[in-house]
Amino acid sequence: MRRLILAAILAASPWTASAADDLPPFRDPALPIEARLDDALARLSLAEKAAVLNYTRFEYAGLEAAGSPLVVTATVTNTGSRAGDEVVQLYLVPPPGEEPRPRRMLRGFERVSLAPGESKQVRFTVPDEKLAFWNTAANRFDVPRGGWGVEVGASSADIRLRTALDR
Repeated sequence: MRRLILAAILAASPWTASAADDLPPFRDPALPIEARLDDALARLSLAEKAAVLNYTRFEYAGLEAAGSPLVVTATVTNTGSRAGDEVVQLYLVPPPGEEPRPRRMLRGFERVSLAPGESKQVRFTVPDEKLAFWNTAANRFDVPRGGWGVEVGASSADIRLRTALDR
């Protein structure tokens, strides 16, 4: 099993090693391959680990956002050679304001299972209540006016599509 994981790491990484024994010594070259593999896994970023564990790749396209309530759609395609699952996440970036606001807000996610070459349109509906912030001057929740950012990706660290929206 470890050799299979190692093969996937090598395929998804910039290393030029072609076999487990060709891995650079992360700690001590005399250590067994299992210890060096553990080091290799520990050094991968979260996105690299996800790519390794997925055994396939996904492309995102066709981001559209409009309406009230906000409707966001995007198309996800499995461009790899194996079936796989992807968790598509929707983030909204509120316009700047006088009150402190989060930099990015997760407002939806959907898991899609795709065969190789298969595409699926993912649709998120966000009610206006999920866009509102507390307005201390008015003593109520309000949806801030201005330019909102709409982002879709595999995680907050792996945003694949972006667009702007005026509300």
